Amino acid sequence: MGVELEEARVCLFAMKIALARGYKCIIMEGDRLSIISRVRKKDLPNNKLVSFLSDIIEPCNSFDLIAWVHVNRGCNAVPQAIARIQPFHS
Repeated sequence: MGVELEEARVCLFAMKIALARGYKCIIMEGDRLSIISRVRKKDLPNNKLVSFLSDIIEPCNSFDLIAWVHVNRGCNAVPQAIARIQPFHS
């Protein structure tokens, strides 16, 4: 769950930045297919992920287009770098 939680946190952080900067079309890439699938389906689990996933799903209507893309871990360097530098608190 720890890796999924970090992926969800980075996704939420990126969405907040996109909203703050006024972007209307975004591509959200991630190497955790489980997170991408849950957000696409609006499937909220009964665990610690629920608050992050609901916070990700909520602003989706603020965008004209969101593409959710699963990428291989080796191609996902930006979120991994953000996760290392961004201090997240539960």
